[in-house]
Amino acid sequence: MISKTIHPGTWFRDTPMARLLDVHSQGMERGQLLKIAASDFIMASDITPVKGHSFVHLISTGAGDWYGANNNADFFNEKEGSYSYPEPAEGVPATVMLDGGLCKYHHTFMKFGGVYEEHNNSKRGAEPKGSIALECVNPAMHRGELIIELDNDVWASDLHKLANNEPVFFSMGCGVPFDRCSICGNQAATRKSYCDHLRFNKLGLSKTGHQVFAINDKPHFHDISKVKTPADRIAFALRKVASEGTVLDIGEDGGLWVLVRLVEKIGNQTEVARASLLEKLSEMNKRIVVQGMSPEESDLSESFDSPEIDDETVKALQGFPLEDVLNALKSRDIMLPPKAMIRVAVKKPAEQIEGLDELPCACKNVFSQIKEGSAGDIIGDASYIPLFPKVWTRLEEIADKLAADFSLKDDAVQRRLMTSAIRGGRSLGKRAGLLVSTTPGAESRYLAREYANYQLSLLAGTSPAYAHRVVVHNQVTR
Repeated sequence: MISKTIHPGTWFRDTPMARLLDVHSQGMERGQLLKIAASDFIMASDITPVKGHSFVHLISTGAGDWYGANNNADFFNEKEGSYSYPEPAEGVPATVMLDGGLCKYHHTFMKFGGVYEEHNNSKRGAEPKGSIALECVNPAMHRGELIIELDNDVWASDLHKLANNEPVFFSMGCGVPFDRCSICGNQAATRKSYCDHLRFNKLGLSKTGHQVFAINDKPHFHDISKVKTPADRIAFALRKVASEGTVLDIGEDGGLWVLVRLVEKIGNQTEVARASLLEKLSEMNKRIVVQGMSPEESDLSESFDSPEIDDETVKALQGFPLEDVLNALKSRDIMLPPKAMIRVAVKKPAEQIEGLDELPCACKNVFSQIKEGSAGDIIGDASYIPLFPKVWTRLEEIADKLAADFSLKDDAVQRRLMTSAIRGGRSLGKRAGLLVSTTPGAESRYLAREYANYQLSLLAGTSPAYAHRVVVHNQVTR
């Protein structure tokens, strides 16, 4: 049995995955379901009000026949039907009949499913923190839908967010007895049994031009989990790194394996732009690491010799929602230095964040390392793109003060360079210090990857010159 984790946002990026339903004492208004759900299958009359409880509509899974595979290369067929393998392995029939897929198995949510947090489900001995009231497959939208019931006291914070149209993230868990390679038809009951297509080229193209994915035609759904926001995710991953000694990639089976050059064929416009930007940053990064900085780049680096942001300012930024901070900073083209950025994201003191001291060293070659490794999860990650930002007067004031030292804008960079020239530039001791490096540990490498993700989001829609400045900044940041 292989476990799968499904993030509906892979397919439905422009649609809220979770919506709070307006259920009052007399039941629910049918009009709301007409707008967001399969109203012919989920009826308002089927939802019975429960005192002290709320109901949330979720999108669970998209049918692969219509939306393709998700970021984990998992393909969930909508119904039974024949499938032909383009390069069947020896002993594998060229054409097979797939089982019933979502139409046949989506109901297993009702039989086996519960609502949990972070996939800490019944298989791990946990008790559900919510229940499934209704399920269906929406034939018009070719997707699975759920109505879950949550205790108002237990889920107060998340229900408050949903009531204010703020995102709350859920993912689904299921098990399949085996999956099938879309190319050769290899059936694998464990990932150790994967063929080379799924082991090394998920979502890539085969020699015949067919996409590589795993067909899951017998899913048994058992888990609906609220998953962490980006800030919590970093802290969670660092705990895993500390306890297991390895870097935890977010995403099923180590994240998305996909060649950057293929994103243009399978990604949306945002992912294409991020892939192109990552390619550019990687080439700049590689050149500087191999050849060293040019005299012009060395001079430019003087503008990034600003002191670390003081604790008082960092604590003030920690007091605001992360997406509001990101919005205020991006509007001024401000890039926080790595240590400050991670502290603001995880909302913890520096001494409580493993790997923070080595983080600047880990940033020096981070773009090239991402490009040469598993880039797909970074390309498709919108963690540092503010969705529903709010404007705070105090936050705007803090951002204005930070602009002089940390903005990437031309005037701010030139002012810092003039100030550095007047002061005589970076001292010999500081220049020598830049040549001293340590080998960053797993925690630092993970933090550097998160910081690079933040930088990619910051650079979206900005001046092309900023990309060069970001790469130079990462060479000298302290």
